[in-house]
Amino acid sequence: MVVCKVDNVAQDGPVVFTVYDLCREIGALLIKAWGDEWKDSFTPEYPKGTAATRRITYRVVRRVRGANRGELVHRYLRSLDAQGRTADIYGRTYDITLQFDIWSKSAMEADDLVVRFDDFVAVYANYFRQNGVILIAFMEQLEDEHMDRWREDWYIRSLRFLVLIEDMRVDASMPLTHVGARVAEPDASVLDDMSIALHDQYYMR
Repeated sequence: MVVCKVDNVAQDGPVVFTVYDLCREIGALLIKAWGDEWKDSFTPEYPKGTAATRRITYRVVRRVRGANRGELVHRYLRSLDAQGRTADIYGRTYDITLQFDIWSKSAMEADDLVVRFDDFVAVYANYFRQNGVILIAFMEQLEDEHMDRWREDWYIRSLRFLVLIEDMRVDASMPLTHVGARVAEPDASVLDDMSIALHDQYYMR
């Protein structure tokens, strides 16, 4: 089964800074690609007490510092200017194992959703890379489960993906002039401008 790409998805979508940003963006794209019936069917929660016949849940199985760098702390990248303020930008790469559990009351539908979702991620992989994800790639499918919970039968298919994300930190505080000096907090508009500049300089367009 081939998933058609949604034409009205902007290439300059929300910046993905964390794995949870990525999951929220996947959920938003699923609604556009698969229809409004998926509005409440892609969640971080298991389907406790729900009447839905299928859904996809997600969870972080593992998050470690990037194996290619072995960074113990964020590394300095560069400085940016916004509204007359200078901020230092620090980055750290994480390797994340992200698991998607596909739940259905029908084994056949669960199998179909595995193929649909795998194709969906492949279609939008480049879009996610353009907006902050270094890599999202299929790792493995786990052994199928048939659970009898909450007096309802669920067929479960679990897919794991490797996600590489560079966590960016903006240090826009005023320099300390003496011990005990108060650190000034930048206003939200300054941080927003810096985030936009950061995105434009470090991610593809």
